[in-house]
Amino acid sequence: MKRPLITAAVILCAVGVTFLAWKHGYILPGWVQFRTAEQELHEPYDALLVLKHRTLCYMRDGSVLYQTPADWYVSDVLTDDFDQDGKREVLFLVWRQGVYGASHPFWEEPDTDSFYQHLYIFEETEEGLKRQWMSSALLPMFRFWRIEDHRLHVTDPEGDESVWIWRGYGVERTD
Repeated sequence: MKRPLITAAVILCAVGVTFLAWKHGYILPGWVQFRTAEQELHEPYDALLVLKHRTLCYMRDGSVLYQTPADWYVSDVLTDDFDQDGKREVLFLVWRQGVYGASHPFWEEPDTDSFYQHLYIFEETEEGLKRQWMSSALLPMFRFWRIEDHRLHVTDPEGDESVWIWRGYGVERTD
């Protein structure tokens, strides 16, 4: 009689642990790596950008001026004057649930359960970081990325490379 109860309890615990791991972004594609980084930023503002435990913080003088929400799982961050307007942008890759944010096309049923990769671009301002542009789910996904000459060089999970630039309002693939 005890064996079926123990089996049921083990199964329920396994389901619960799996659900919690999925809900907190631990069940993602195997190629996803979450980096840890700390970068001192200078001119025009002395600030510290810290990526740790999947959270991005922007600090000045020991005060946190911006921190990503708890349900955004940041895997990597880059900085550059990406849009070439003379101000530094912070670009970061975020894993979160949903293809779109609060707005989505009326013809599509919103998927708020699955995790998708997004590119978010914030501009550095006197007050901290200000949202500039946030992508929907990325296609192709970014496995590796770097910025050269204000161009975003991306390698997807299959090894295909592409180049992206800032174009008016958002990024555009150039190849």
